[in-house]
Amino acid sequence: LDSHLFDAISSASLMRIEDFRPQELASTAWAYAKLLVWDEQLMNAISSAAKFTLSSKGPIDWGSQELANTAWAFSRLAYQDETLMAAMSASVLAILHVGNAVVADEKEGRSSPALVRHVEMMLWSLSRLADLELAWTFREGVQVQGCPVGRLASGGLLSECETRGEWGDTREADVYLTLAARGSQVASAAARAA
Repeated sequence: LDSHLFDAISSASLMRIEDFRPQELASTAWAYAKLLVWDEQLMNAISSAAKFTLSSKGPIDWGSQELANTAWAFSRLAYQDETLMAAMSASVLAILHVGNAVVADEKEGRSSPALVRHVEMMLWSLSRLADLELAWTFREGVQVQGCPVGRLASGGLLSECETRGEWGDTREADVYLTLAARGSQVASAAARAA
């Protein structure tokens, strides 16, 4: 990796960060996280700009992809900002709530695959925070909105609970049983198809 290039990108970004739209904030954070390039000053600036736009304008300028990509980037870089993550997860829930009719596949009556991926990215990101309560609250909110929570994201949250020794709550057991039941349904469907 060319550290001079990343330093130049960071310097240029910091000078204009207040002009960045949500997509530019998300893309910049994502690029640094994808390559595991840590720049504390830039991540602090992106976090501040994201919190400002989310608090002043709400999620209206943010799409679920920008929110999920930003959350993923901060989690991949182990950047712990619960205030930002809470604002982003609340925004994804607001998008689910307001946009249910828009994002639903009218023939199937289910959430769009892209939105489901964004929800799963957000849940994975939240499960990397020091306190898992926000991840559980988000998961429950997603379920209330009728959006499916995939096995991978739920399994990641359960794995994180087990790793931290936080296993044993009834909600962990409920998720485990739901995942086991879905696994049995998938196996049964595969057997019928064969």
